[in-house]
Amino acid sequence: MMRFIFPTLAFVILFFSACTETQDDLKLKISKLEAEVTADMAKSLDTNKIVHLNELYLKYAAKFPSDTLAPEYLYKSSGMYQTINQSDKAVMMLDSIVKTYPKYMRLPECIFTEAFIYENNLNDYGKASYYYNLFLMKYPNHPLAESASAGIKNLGKPLDQLIHEFEAKREEAQAKK
Repeated sequence: MMRFIFPTLAFVILFFSACTETQDDLKLKISKLEAEVTADMAKSLDTNKIVHLNELYLKYAAKFPSDTLAPEYLYKSSGMYQTINQSDKAVMMLDSIVKTYPKYMRLPECIFTEAFIYENNLNDYGKASYYYNLFLMKYPNHPLAESASAGIKNLGKPLDQLIHEFEAKREEAQAKK
C-alpha cells in the first residue's frame, strides 16, 4: 500500500507545484537557461538544453499568450530549432506567430524566414515562393524585399549556377567601367 501512496503523492505534489509556477518564475528559468545555452554555444552544442529551453518557451507562450514576451519566445524557439536542424519545427513556430500575433514587430522577418527555411533547408520551392511572394505583397518597402525578390528569382538554382551568374554579372559590370 505504501508503495502505491508515495508515488501517487509525489506525482500530485509535482503536478500542483508545476501548476502554480508564476510568470516571473518561468521568465527566470528561461533567462538562466538562455545564458547557459549561449555560453555553451561557444564551446559545443548541448541539444538537451536547447530542447528544454524550447519547452520553456512554448510553456510560457501557452500559459501567457497575451503577454508581449509570448511571440518573442516563439521567435527565439524558431531560432533554436534551426540551430539543432529541426527546420520543420522552426517553420511551425514562425507560422504560429504569423497566425496568432499579427501585430508582432518581427512579423516581416517571420514570413521572410519561413520562405528562407522552405527554400534552403526543406527544399520546398513551392512554399518558399509562396512565402517570398506573401512577404513582398505585405512589405514591399522592407529592407529584406530585395532579398525576397532575389530568392524568388533564384529558387531551385544550384549553387554553382548562382556563382557562375554572379561572376558573369561582375565581369559585365567591370567591362562597362
